[in-house]
Amino acid sequence: MKKKTLFFILFFSTALFPAFPYNESLWVPRDHKKVWTVGISSLKGVGISPENSYLLRSLPLLMLEKLSRCEQHFFSEEEKEGYRQSLMVKEKEKVKKELSLLYNAFDKLLFNVSAKKQEERLRLSKGIEEMKSRLDFLSKVSFGKIEIPEVKPVQFFKKTEREERTLLPPPLVSAKETSERMELDFLIWGVIEEIEGYFYLELRCYQAAMDREVFIYRNAASESEINSLAEEAAKKIITHILGRDWANLNISAEPEEAEIRIDGRFYGIGEVDVDLIERGEHLVEVTAPGYRKRSVKIDLFPLEEKDLNIKLEEKEKEWVSVTTYPLDAEVYVSSRWQGRTPIQLEKTDRMEEVRVGKDSYLNYSFIISEKTPKDIKITLPPDIIKRNELIREKRNKFYSAAGLFVASVPLPIIFYGLALDNGIGGYVAYVKGDKDELVRLWDRTTFFYNSYIGSMVVCTSLFVNTLIHLIDYIALSDKTSRTTR
Repeated sequence: MKKKTLFFILFFSTALFPAFPYNESLWVPRDHKKVWTVGISSLKGVGISPENSYLLRSLPLLMLEKLSRCEQHFFSEEEKEGYRQSLMVKEKEKVKKELSLLYNAFDKLLFNVSAKKQEERLRLSKGIEEMKSRLDFLSKVSFGKIEIPEVKPVQFFKKTEREERTLLPPPLVSAKETSERMELDFLIWGVIEEIEGYFYLELRCYQAAMDREVFIYRNAASESEINSLAEEAAKKIITHILGRDWANLNISAEPEEAEIRIDGRFYGIGEVDVDLIERGEHLVEVTAPGYRKRSVKIDLFPLEEKDLNIKLEEKEKEWVSVTTYPLDAEVYVSSRWQGRTPIQLEKTDRMEEVRVGKDSYLNYSFIISEKTPKDIKITLPPDIIKRNELIREKRNKFYSAAGLFVASVPLPIIFYGLALDNGIGGYVAYVKGDKDELVRLWDRTTFFYNSYIGSMVVCTSLFVNTLIHLIDYIALSDKTSRTTR
């Protein structure tokens, strides 16, 4: 009786087990693929002669070279909807597979009533309940809750991460099966048939998100023209890889240093080639210092190759007169030294900072542009702290110069006295007729007299130096007292 009761409870446990609270937001399917993958296969040949078999790979490789310009794929609303449906189908299949595995594991433990196996069955019951709730949630949830990015980077198929893009073999099964097996978002494959010296080329493009062929190309040409067919097809396929219409825009500007902007974005200087730009209206702006700015609106059509030459008109130079009080202030424009005030500065299209400065005064800055007034007069405010330091420095220099002068004053007196004493002694020796003493004293007199002359020159120079430092000190102090009143 106990075994029957236990069997009954275990058999109906999945139905009787109470509902558990689940975080349903985690059940919404997510797109975990970071890139939009494109695969190109070698062509299938029909009636191709051995000498022309190279076309089976050369044409796809030529197309691959042209298509590799595509760096991004933009999702259309139709593709987003198809992508959501694809993610939903894959998620349901995944949940059903997991649910089937849980049921199989649960059934294997059906007749095992040991305590350890009962715990295992209980765990499996919880998993089954969760998978059933998850499957029910997926059947009710709106596709709009599945987030799809607006754009993804394009990556061409390669067997390994280190390998460069490569060609796939011609599909042996349907495009859908091939795309699923190789995890491709976009598959390009085709057939080339040789008929009496002419080649018939057929290319097809399958897009996995929409589960259909989105483009078919058919045309025929001779061997010398077959490459042009591949290039023509590639141009049209680019539209599907990008997910939008496109055009090429080549812009050249004069002068060569002109800056080129499209829709406000800087593209280059002098000449730019804008590849795969979105078709429609665009604003091209060209600017250069000393030239009038020019703006051109263009309307690009799908697959259009447009050349645009823009020549700027040189404008008359306009000047700004800068005067300062005090004069002789240094002027810099964007860290480039221009000279001292008063000065004339040329206006430019750019906004540049002008900095005016002078020792002992605070710096003054303003922006020069086309709208700057013709005359600017600036009164530089004194830098009191810096000026007081300068006054202190000049006062110390004056004291040092005065000290040296005072210290040098006794030297001429001393040397003159020694020269005079030795001269008198020489006269006395001359009167006495002492020639040796006369020569000795005459040499000493000459030495001390020359020293007297030299010390007078030094003393006079130090006196002049003291006067110069005194005048600088008085002038700066007087200027400071007048500017701070």
